[in-house]
Amino acid sequence: MFPSLLKSTLLAIALSSVTAFAAPSLSVEVKGVNGSTKDLKGDAARVVTTVTNTGDSPLDLLNTPTSILSDLPTDAFEIINLAGGVPKFRGIAVKYAVNKAIESGDVTTLAPGQSFNVIHDIAKAYNLANTGQYTIKAKNTFVVVDRVTKKVEVIKADSKDLKVEIVGNGVAASVSSLSRRATFLNCTGEQSDFITAATTGASTLATEAASYLRALDDVEAPRYTTWFGNYSESRHDTVQGHFDKIAANNFEEFTFDCGCDKENVFAYVYPDRFGEMWLCPAFWAAPMNGTDSKSGTIVHEASHYTANGGTQDFAYGQGAAQELAKNDPDRAVYNADSHEYFAENNPVLV
Repeated sequence: MFPSLLKSTLLAIALSSVTAFAAPSLSVEVKGVNGSTKDLKGDAARVVTTVTNTGDSPLDLLNTPTSILSDLPTDAFEIINLAGGVPKFRGIAVKYAVNKAIESGDVTTLAPGQSFNVIHDIAKAYNLANTGQYTIKAKNTFVVVDRVTKKVEVIKADSKDLKVEIVGNGVAASVSSLSRRATFLNCTGEQSDFITAATTGASTLATEAASYLRALDDVEAPRYTTWFGNYSESRHDTVQGHFDKIAANNFEEFTFDCGCDKENVFAYVYPDRFGEMWLCPAFWAAPMNGTDSKSGTIVHEASHYTANGGTQDFAYGQGAAQELAKNDPDRAVYNADSHEYFAENNPVLV
């Protein structure tokens, strides 16, 4: 009897351990509004994304701008037509205050079995000028925040796509032109002064970063490998090209809009609208120099412009950027925060 009881006890403990440490599990599905699978209009293509906790434990999901939990017009979908064509992205690229967001509880909480719906107008983010049959799939990467430790874990959700006919609007994405001098929209005098100082700092950071890369002769240099991973000539040349272009930008000719009120966001740009930048609450709270600084934010956003190389937001924050460098250097050299932290160089690396 005792051996049998012992086995039962051990089995119960084992099962409880499995339950306690069960991996988080999610699913995400894209549907037409009200469940419709009929035509979407290219100038108002609204879809509903549903995220469901398919696991056994509650989940706190960080509302990152690059996930479908946010209603911002970011690159949160994969859209493809029958011929394999992909509509051009024309939405915004965002610098997210990830640490501030975690501290402030900027999360979507889902109990086991619970779902959360977000409506997206994908026409605001993608150029749906051409009529045709499309497959729309939500990008399925989510960040889970531990309630106690505040540590984060990146997970992939099971994804169900939507096949739908899109009636194109026949309108190509617009590209704006620059003015000859800095323009400040919706900005106070103090904010304009901060921007002027930040752009001066950004030019200095980008110029120094470009010079460092040009003189780099140590393929194991900590400053390079920390942010961009194992050295290769092609990856080095990619980053060099980005910083050369940013350093050549004349920020005195940019237009800055201070009207953004999105919490936990530093700034955003439309990558194809070179020279226009929107500054948000986290920018004003940031230091002028150092980590996640005002000057660094300008570098981050400038790297997003297609004309400067078109970086993306694969990882937010120093920790995630360092992990990206270790595990995926090909993406690290196209990650905006990696460029910012390399340029800020805080703490100092050589």
